[in-house]
Amino acid sequence: MPFRERPSCFRNFSHEILYVSVISCAQLLTQAVLGNVLVPLHIIGPAININDNNKLPWTLAAYSLTVGIFILITGRLGDVFGHKLLLIIGYIILAVFSLLPGMAAYVKDDIYFDVMRALQGIGPATLLPNAVALLARAYPNCKRKSFVFSMFGATAPIAFIMGALFRSIFAELVWWPWAQWVLAIFCVILAILAFFRYSNGIITSGSSRR
Repeated sequence: MPFRERPSCFRNFSHEILYVSVISCAQLLTQAVLGNVLVPLHIIGPAININDNNKLPWTLAAYSLTVGIFILITGRLGDVFGHKLLLIIGYIILAVFSLLPGMAAYVKDDIYFDVMRALQGIGPATLLPNAVALLARAYPNCKRKSFVFSMFGATAPIAFIMGALFRSIFAELVWWPWAQWVLAIFCVILAILAFFRYSNGIITSGSSRR
């Protein structure tokens, strides 16, 4: 398949751009959620009553732990129930558990924040394998597919920097929980886009029986 030839599953170029962008946000948010806590940790720690620096790494490790544990499970669930459904569920989970960690500013408890961060990791664990599957199903083996997957992979380092940058700006100029709450709003928008705009077979297909 020539590079310039668009797969027939896309109505036009803007449809393809929207499809790839919303799916690539799965990778983007996975890394952004990691970076947006790491850099301003010296601000978040005292705000949630972490006075022991040895406890600070748990705010990062709890998130990474659940991403690693659930990623294979949710990938299999996508094969069974459909990757579109799991993509939407992933964005909803990430939205809910981006909202709740911000409430740690009121709870002021490090255990609460760590637990919420762990639950937050289930969202990206649900998003990543199903996002990859959706891209793979949309494109045949060609240079265009390689290009799209390259862009998908390139979002990871960019997202980490963006997450760290925006969280630091919120922490310094506004209030650190707002970075979590804005992220939750963004995830809801992505879930809505996936639900209403991705109605064709390229995203609804799940297992071989679908």
